[in-house]
Amino acid sequence: MLHKIETFGNQKGFFQYTKIGLLNSTPVQNTKTDVIDFDKTKDVLCKGDRHQPKSCDALKFVCEQNRLDFLELKSVANIVKYNKPIEKSIEDIRFAIPKKIEGSNQIMKHILYHEELSLSQVEFSEYDNCSKNFYLIVDHDISQDGFSTFYFDMVFASAFRQIESDNPIIVKGLMDIDNMYENLI
Repeated sequence: MLHKIETFGNQKGFFQYTKIGLLNSTPVQNTKTDVIDFDKTKDVLCKGDRHQPKSCDALKFVCEQNRLDFLELKSVANIVKYNKPIEKSIEDIRFAIPKKIEGSNQIMKHILYHEELSLSQVEFSEYDNCSKNFYLIVDHDISQDGFSTFYFDMVFASAFRQIESDNPIIVKGLMDIDNMYENLI
């Protein structure tokens, strides 16, 4: 069923693929994972809407595991450089994430209910029951040095674990998630 949705979205031009690192505000060239640029999906589906929903940056279908991953990329360097104090920046991101999750689900419903896709009730049920993860991806590889790992575990990641959501927010470094997807193949 997920494969059917992904194929349909691709054929209709709703899904445009790019390397995950190229979606980062400071592009990272050496990533291998192809993801759907979900901001472009939103632009195509909501073109002309006065109030476009917020959305995550990318979407990854993991059909083999019956899973959808919504991906939001954040630049640690930009957070630290432009937003002082950092706690204010983290609070702004925490406030925005539930809206991005809600908006991303709304965009997926545009696709699911598209008359040309014509999912059966069983397929709608399968979609409802598939795993949906929300990843907050930071461009700094948090596994590379002890200080950064401690910092993110104590400040950044813990802040996002407190968001009320059906699914937890998973915080990972960009290269960590790139490697995770590469190992699924």
